[in-house]
Amino acid sequence: MSCAEDEAMEGGEFAIYSDSGFNNDRRCHQPKVEKTFPYRHNQGVVFLNCNTGFHGPMPIHCIAGLRKWIYYSISSRRNIWKVAPQRVM
Repeated sequence: MSCAEDEAMEGGEFAIYSDSGFNNDRRCHQPKVEKTFPYRHNQGVVFLNCNTGFHGPMPIHCIAGLRKWIYYSISSRRNIWKVAPQRVM
């Protein structure tokens, strides 16, 4: 894995978002960045994902080289999250 300085990269940090317009439809309607992690050598981010949280890279504004990274995910059929109460409209 490379780092931002090696590739003269501006932007591209890994971000965790919340969604103030959450509608339980697996889409992020009104994303708000909660935490960012700079792109560095040998850095990993481990977290439990849920339907109310979103993650992904921030936009890359410029880069001279390549953004090299590894994405690894484990999925399960077992529901570990409580079911959200239904909203009454």
